[in-house]
Order: sequence, then C-alpha cells, then structure tokens
Amino acid sequence: MKKIIIVDDNRNFREVIRAVVKNHFPECIIMEFTEATQVVNELSNIGDDFDILLLDGDLGFGGHGSDVLQILTQDQIKKTITCSGNDTFIQECKEKGILNSIDKGFEGIRISKIGDYVLEIFKKV
Repeated sequence: MKKIIIVDDNRNFREVIRAVVKNHFPECIIMEFTEATQVVNELSNIGDDFDILLLDGDLGFGGHGSDVLQILTQDQIKKTITCSGNDTFIQECKEKGILNSIDKGFEGIRISKIGDYVLEIFKKV
C-alpha cells in the first residue's frame, strides 16, 4: 500500500485512520482533505495513483462527498470506501458500485479493535 486519500471533515476520524495506517503501513503516504473541491482538483491531477480513497458524505462547509463521487472513474470507484453516517449518501455510493464502508462509531472502542476493523475493511478493496 502506497497512498491513502482521506476525505473527511472529522478530525478525530482522520487521526484514528492516520494512526492505524502509520502503525501497519509506515511507508504509506496519507493525503487528507476536508473540502470536496480540493479533492476534485487533486484527483484530476493524480488520476488512479492511489490505493484507497476514504470518502465521507457530509463535509460541513467543505461541500458534499457527492461532488467527489460524481467525478470518480470506474477504477477509482473500485478503490473507494464510504465512511459516512448519511444513509442517503451511502445508498448513492452503493448505486455507483462502492460496496465497502467504515462505520465511524468508534467511541468507547479500544484502538487495537478499531485498527483490526479498519484493516479488515482495507483488505476488501
């Protein structure tokens, strides 16, 4: 694994994912975005040069994950994992072919269990 893109405005979620990735894939590059327009611009530059894209639906003032979802190619969709509690967005992702998702309800769960859970989802992509 070389490059993971995280699109999420939740700082705590990004920190958890960053910790899991750095612990298991220290050589991996992590790119973090909180706004849809930033990701759209970046994906237009790098194309398919990433291993996993974690995509949230609700980005606060940063727009909506649907804006990113609309520009993804089929190859990019295969590498995408939904990380949203928004049922409408999750359904939209499923209709596009994104079947893997991460439940962000981590409160009260030991970090080792979260790590195992995230790694299990990563294996599906």
